[in-house]
Amino acid sequence: MPHDRPAKAFWRDVETLLRDEGVLARPTLDAYALMHGFDPLMHASGVGVQRLRGFFVGPLAAYGLGHHFARRSIAGTQWSYLGDSLTNVSSQSFVQADTHSDKGGTWGAAAEYHRPFGVRTQLDASIAFQTDILHAPDRKDTYSTVVGRWWLGERWAAVASASHDRFILRAPFALDRWSLGFLAGRTSRTRSSCIGTT
Repeated sequence: MPHDRPAKAFWRDVETLLRDEGVLARPTLDAYALMHGFDPLMHASGVGVQRLRGFFVGPLAAYGLGHHFARRSIAGTQWSYLGDSLTNVSSQSFVQADTHSDKGGTWGAAAEYHRPFGVRTQLDASIAFQTDILHAPDRKDTYSTVVGRWWLGERWAAVASASHDRFILRAPFALDRWSLGFLAGRTSRTRSSCIGTT
């Protein structure tokens, strides 16, 4: 793409001529490859570039408390005239206030596993168990997800995902939700830069 990368394209053409004349030996790490490290980092929107490795197992706990207050005030005055004479003046006002509080708490456990396969493939998996300890202690929720990412080239990437959620409202009654997804995108430039190649 000469218009997208003019400097590298220029030096690649120069070195092609020099190789044809026998001045440069083959193969070599040419200027095109060296300057490639100064290109803006490429990424596909929605695909991401995180390369995590390892696993995690641990507890989950959350508690929230909220207090809400709302107040509405309306006031108005009405003047009545008969010809040029003021015959009546009336005023009214209305005030309404509302306040309420809510709280919630959950606890459970979570596990994650991350592994890259080579420089172009990434596998991420996670599972979490949690229950509402304040409002629905009999309810048990499970969330599991598996995501695979593939960098198909310098400007293309794809991601496939599968997830399963199970909500046990009251044993043995349960609700299952499955989801499958696939995304492929052309990469775009970001402000960050990458020096060097992998």
